[in-house]
Amino acid sequence: MRINYISFLIVLFATTSVFSQTAIDSTISNLNNYRWQIEAAIGDSKGLSPYKEGYYSSDATRNFGSVVMNSVDLGIAYNFSKLLDFKLNVGFDRFTNKDSKSLPFETAQFRTMLQGVINVNNWVKFQPETSRFKLLLHGGMSLSFLQNVESNTNNRASTKDLNGGIVMGITPMYRIAKKTHLFFDLSSYTNFRQHRTWDGNYAAGNENLVGKMINVSIGLNVSFGKQVRFKNY
Repeated sequence: MRINYISFLIVLFATTSVFSQTAIDSTISNLNNYRWQIEAAIGDSKGLSPYKEGYYSSDATRNFGSVVMNSVDLGIAYNFSKLLDFKLNVGFDRFTNKDSKSLPFETAQFRTMLQGVINVNNWVKFQPETSRFKLLLHGGMSLSFLQNVESNTNNRASTKDLNGGIVMGITPMYRIAKKTHLFFDLSSYTNFRQHRTWDGNYAAGNENLVGKMINVSIGLNVSFGKQVRFKNY
């Protein structure tokens, strides 16, 4: 099933427009005033390694590769303290060859991440609580399924490859409404149990059980629920 990214973008920015109508109270601190946050993002996921010989995902005609919106991410976070959040995310990625010199392939990945999130603003106190800008660091565990997608070149979907690993990332955020932030995220994934290459074939012995991926995404984070006041630490 293909994702209609255009419809997703329309909904995303329509939501932004609605929330931006709320007057921003400069005396209200950032998202740490609320227990819960939800977020939605779209982005570009790139499988770095491994690939079977003859397959690759980069675009050799571009110096920095091509940007393809091939991922969707949804998440919910619980605000534990002024410094720490806990976040649960689910995501979907689709990988294909972007260059005709590569053998054709199409794979899909479903992933779940459980992470801790550190608010750098409150950690090093380089921004006041009323600042619109916020910087987050996050990291934790990931669990994912990778499989071939049934297509004209592959008329049979493969069994799912269960992968486990770690994820780490950095997220700059900018408050556009009282409870709404626009964010940019850069995350790195390392799997320690990945038997298949990103093109869907079995990995060579020297690359088996190790997989690397990066994701760059943009989205909205909306806080809700009870407003709380945390003690200084």
